[in-house]
Amino acid sequence: MQLYLVLLLISYLLTPIGASILGRCTVAKMLYDGGLNYFEGYSLENWVCLAYFESKFNPSAVYEDPQDGSTGFGLFQIRDNEWCGHGKNL
Repeated sequence: MQLYLVLLLISYLLTPIGASILGRCTVAKMLYDGGLNYFEGYSLENWVCLAYFESKFNPSAVYEDPQDGSTGFGLFQIRDNEWCGHGKNL
């Protein structure tokens, strides 16, 4: 029992504060509820796959591309040089 409590405490301390990695099913439900199933001809599976490969289901992901100076934000890594002003939706 004590070992279980110690392992639980260690795992709690090692978990980053504010980590919000979503599960695949959670992302799929959110996208479905948002009406993205077959939006622009792409199936829900395509949108979930895109979210996984762009951000690994991390809605707070930020990626800076040193080659063109752009920054990608969120699940789909929307680039600031084309769509946003430093992460704020225009």
